[in-house]
Amino acid sequence: MGQGDEHYHDIPAVVLAHIREGKPGFDSVICGNDRIAFMVYQTLLGQGLRIPQDVAVVGYDNMVGIGDLFLPPLSTVQLPHYDIGR
Repeated sequence: MGQGDEHYHDIPAVVLAHIREGKPGFDSVICGNDRIAFMVYQTLLGQGLRIPQDVAVVGYDNMVGIGDLFLPPLSTVQLPHYDIGR
């Protein structure tokens, strides 16, 4: 797939470009951050696709409390920032 710009406006178009006749040409999306994952979720759900049954979505950065607001909850990667900075 492609990449969304810093404002995330093109994410839905990028996702939709890979869906034909209601069927995605992919089975997972690994997102650069949880904001992108939110846009991907909204786009997929808007197309009637089920997460994770039809497409698995993974976020990155584990924005505190955000993952649990997704339905179903977002799988996200959390970096050990404190340990990295030591």
